[in-house]
Amino acid sequence: SDLILATVIDGPNGVFEASYTLTKAQNYTLTVSHAMGDVVSTTISCLPAPADSTKTTVVGLPPSTNLRTGVPSSFTLTLRDQYSNTLVAGGELDGILADMKLQIAASIGGINTETFTTSGAIDPSTEDYVTTVAFTPSAAGTLRLELSIGGVAIKSAQTQLPYEATVFPGVVAAPYSTYGGAGITQGAVAGIAS
Repeated sequence: SDLILATVIDGPNGVFEASYTLTKAQNYTLTVSHAMGDVVSTTISCLPAPADSTKTTVVGLPPSTNLRTGVPSSFTLTLRDQYSNTLVAGGELDGILADMKLQIAASIGGINTETFTTSGAIDPSTEDYVTTVAFTPSAAGTLRLELSIGGVAIKSAQTQLPYEATVFPGVVAAPYSTYGGAGITQGAVAGIAS
């Protein structure tokens, strides 16, 4: 489908060497022809190059709506190579996801490592392979995505910092709420502030 011009070097004994560089990950039809007809016609599969941390995108951290403790949340991750080809499930993508961490520096102290699930699919509008990361924050605080490619941390293009989002407390739950004060424990007296 794409015309690729190859450099052909005339070698000894009628041997020719053709060199070319493919940058789009797809299947290519290779046809070698001369005046007497086609010599060979075959298909070449071009796979994405290794992932490039500067071409990788994270969408949904921070999301347009606030993250809340106990409320299911998600974001998407698209890993690309230096030519903007997306990496698909299997191989390198699976290895990168296996090393990924979501951690919350909880507002009440401590670091929580969050559990998450991943699922991937081809986006029909862009034809990119997009991984959805689903999780439910376990505590209020600062959520940080720890993700790296070849030892290079993936950072937000806007802030040049790791991707972070604020997790706010969830819905008020009566069983976990407390009350107190002398006005309740000792009672109130008419005309006296309690």
